[in-house]
Amino acid sequence: PILASFRTPLDACALEAFPQSPLDRQRLLCGCYQLREGTQDRDGELLVLDVVNDVRVVQSVTFESGVTDAKFSPGGDYVAISKSTGSAAVFAATEADASPLRLDKESTPEEGCLYLSLDWALPEEAVCVSKSNGEVDIFAGEMQLVHNWSAHTHMGVPAEVWIVACSKKDPLLVSGADDSVMKLWDLRCLPTPTAVVRNMHNAGVTAAQWHPTERHLLCSGSYDESVRIWDTRSLKAPLQCIETPGGVWRVKWHPNGNLVLVASMYGGVCVADPSSGGQLLTTFDEHESMAYGVDWCPRLSTDSVFAVASCSFYDKALHVWHMQVT
Repeated sequence: PILASFRTPLDACALEAFPQSPLDRQRLLCGCYQLREGTQDRDGELLVLDVVNDVRVVQSVTFESGVTDAKFSPGGDYVAISKSTGSAAVFAATEADASPLRLDKESTPEEGCLYLSLDWALPEEAVCVSKSNGEVDIFAGEMQLVHNWSAHTHMGVPAEVWIVACSKKDPLLVSGADDSVMKLWDLRCLPTPTAVVRNMHNAGVTAAQWHPTERHLLCSGSYDESVRIWDTRSLKAPLQCIETPGGVWRVKWHPNGNLVLVASMYGGVCVADPSSGGQLLTTFDEHESMAYGVDWCPRLSTDSVFAVASCSFYDKALHVWHMQVT
């Protein structure tokens, strides 16, 4: 059942639960962007939302560029966003009821490419960004560029790097791109990949996240309507392949590591249980457009009922809903 719904001003694409959410409600961060009619320019917005029985806007930050992704730092004190104008910004995040986000630092805009996704890398203050020109960047300090390399090409042409995901336990990151290839990188050995995974996903690799407790486990998602579970010590074949209702845009492990939440674009949202052979425990099909953003809502969950937030693009919809846990 749906607990609360909200219509975002712009098309919604990124969704994260605040780690430092107030105890009596679930605080969410929603990143949006929209093309200006007749141009290739984008407008963006970052929304801070509080959810109890309805959705209340706590703060809105607008940009003359689209917000493509957002990730909280491991400690939850900062959130980094990637923008369509080829830049990344870091905001300080607090539990304040008024203006909980404050701009801390921002990279210099890079012309000619979109920043598509990002994640926090080791050491903790480093931010890793994937780009539409096939490159991956790492920023540190006051968002100074410390690493840049060509990560993915297809037939000699740069391939959009849709996703980058960084381990929080080791100096490792994984990238996935429109060339259907996933690569594992050791930050100490750049720019040579540690492993290259081909011919497993049958379309662009769009999603990835490391397991919250098992340091060698990783899940990936693709336009090919599948999620795959990997042991990064041996990437010759996945541990498991889970079919999803649609092409995958984002994956989120449950904080206890037992379930995977999947934004399946036109297939809605689903929750998979890897321990049961990848069985889909529930699907949510109330979105009328592409489901792009998902996250768990621990403040609204109990031992027997998990709360989930999801957002979709062209219909500007954000829903918070419950699933029964058996």
